[in-house]
Amino acid sequence: MYCPQCGTQRPPDCKFCANCGAAQAPMQPQQPQQQTPYNAYAQPYFNRQHPYKRIGGMLRWFQVSLIIAAIWMPFYLWFQLRTLTAAPLMGAHILSITTLIMMLLTQLTMLLLLLRKPIFLRVYEITVLVMLAGFLAYDVYLLFTMGTFMFIVQLFITFWGVGLTCLWFLYYTRSVRVRTYMGTDEYVKRSIFFKRVTPPNPAVPDEIPPQQY
Repeated sequence: MYCPQCGTQRPPDCKFCANCGAAQAPMQPQQPQQQTPYNAYAQPYFNRQHPYKRIGGMLRWFQVSLIIAAIWMPFYLWFQLRTLTAAPLMGAHILSITTLIMMLLTQLTMLLLLLRKPIFLRVYEITVLVMLAGFLAYDVYLLFTMGTFMFIVQLFITFWGVGLTCLWFLYYTRSVRVRTYMGTDEYVKRSIFFKRVTPPNPAVPDEIPPQQY
């Protein structure tokens, strides 16, 4: 330590300078410097939203693909029936009406899914049933108008398309993301065909409010 009056070095505990006699202020103990914790500026974990609480992954792909299909499919079928296959007029009406109803139900399904309404799965099941009924009616019409060969070909196409669509039922009832996103298993309980299926455990428990885990 040094005297503030004359600059002479002095012991830390002396009260007067040995050179000029000036009074010396007592030495203050130094406080240890506090370090900022590593996570002091980090957002608390409970304010972060779990990624499965948002639409993503296969669920996002399914949502976007169905919306796109519902928009362009009526125009595609109309073009195909009028220009490529030259299908009879009654058959065109059957497919057009079926496709229109499917498009409206598909858009309703996606809206209910975005709003987390448990009824969305039942509406999707009704959509598939409408698809199956309309396509089978068209197949039977082809049987009486264009022969057995066209009937068998179209019947194969019908069950192939309906089968691919029904694969999404397995995803809805077995996906952890869907259960977590909905926040409840009520959508399975309201299902027409899968009400007895046990849904998977959610990634975030249902009783925890959103954005608090």
